Amino acid sequence: RRPLHLRRCGRSRQPKAIPLIVLFLEYTRGTAEVPEAPTWLFAAHAGPTLAKDSKESQRRPTGRLIEFLRNLAIFSIKDAVLIQNADVPLQADRPFRVMAGDNRDREFSGWQKALDELVKIPGLIQEDTVICFANDTFIDHYGDTYLSWFDQSGVREALCQGKAVGYVDRSLKPVSLFGLTTDRWLRTSLFFIRWAELKAALPLRLPVAESEIFSCEGESLFLDRGGADGTDLASPHLSPNLRASLDRWLWAGPVVAGEFDRVWHSAERLSDESRPRLQQKAKCILIERLLSARLLQAGVELQNVRVSSRRWGGLFALADRCQLLEPAQNFRVRAGFTAKEMKRNFKKFLGYGG
Repeated sequence: RRPLHLRRCGRSRQPKAIPLIVLFLEYTRGTAEVPEAPTWLFAAHAGPTLAKDSKESQRRPTGRLIEFLRNLAIFSIKDAVLIQNADVPLQADRPFRVMAGDNRDREFSGWQKALDELVKIPGLIQEDTVICFANDTFIDHYGDTYLSWFDQSGVREALCQGKAVGYVDRSLKPVSLFGLTTDRWLRTSLFFIRWAELKAALPLRLPVAESEIFSCEGESLFLDRGGADGTDLASPHLSPNLRASLDRWLWAGPVVAGEFDRVWHSAERLSDESRPRLQQKAKCILIERLLSARLLQAGVELQNVRVSSRRWGGLFALADRCQLLEPAQNFRVRAGFTAKEMKRNFKKFLGYGG
């Protein structure tokens, strides 16, 4: 007999809609107390009331998300929750209900509070209920081309097999955090996962105090140096290459040999003033990485939409199945090619385009 979760979600002429709760976070300018902070989070209800959305609301990230979910056409969306993290007046359209948040860990504390409240509602969240996590950067920073890589059959099949589905990033070398080792993670700007699998990654917070990770001085955000008396002040919770790569990413610290050389779009020089902001961002990145590391440890696969059959006519999917994609990406990085140059050269090799 097939496992229960496959029998429940198996293919048929009229597949059963998958129950879904959508947790969405939108950023605002915040207040003097919480500058540039995420202000609210909601679970959107794609019921009949949203069929009459104005053109203006459809252009907002929330409208784009609802449009994206409608196009997937595999979900039955169940509830609506709004979490207000900062003291900013908001207009909550129906059918949202408001909750208060503390913004301690930005979107992650908001998401965790929403989940804590939703599980108290009898019958709302079942083992096969899918949670869609999203924030407004899912189109602001990454464009919307990749949304087409979430194909209907692929997403349904992956979720029914107990996989987490989203855009998977990776490092060239494995990193360790809080006793777990991994080289890949889901971008939490947009991903899907069933409640049955998500529980292995909860709670969405760091397992240790920030004082065990971050430094209040020096040329790093992290405890990563030896003391003058020979004592080791490096955090045992994070591997040296992870600390170095985050320093490089967040404030353009020293280049990390043998790793992707990328710098965050909002990177700023490390100073006493910028340190708290950069450490807040680093904290969220660590929670994001830890979420995926916990899932992988629990045997939950990360389904990468970057190798969708819809991308490049299936060439990425074929290269991935033949185990050629990652070696090609590694070669690109070490040879110093940009992604555009690699794509152009690959097209020339295939004989179409220059």
